[in-house]
Amino acid sequence: MDFSQTLIHKIDAIVDQWVEAVYQDEQIEATKELTFKAVRDSLPKVLTALATVLSESEKRTNF
Repeated sequence: MDFSQTLIHKIDAIVDQWVEAVYQDEQIEATKELTFKAVRDSLPKVLTALATVLSESEKRTNF
C-alpha cells in the first residue's frame, strides 16, 4: 500500500478536520488571534512534504 498517495488524496479532508479541531479547542489561545486562512495555509504544505518523504522512503524499501 502506498501511504504517500493515500495521504495526498486525503489532504483536504485532513486539513478541514484539523482546522475544525483547532478552533473547537479553547485551550489553544493562538486561534483567537488567527484568521481561518492563517490557520489553514501551512498544513497542506506540511502534509505534502510528509507524503514526499513517505514516497521516497517507500521507493528505497521496494528495491
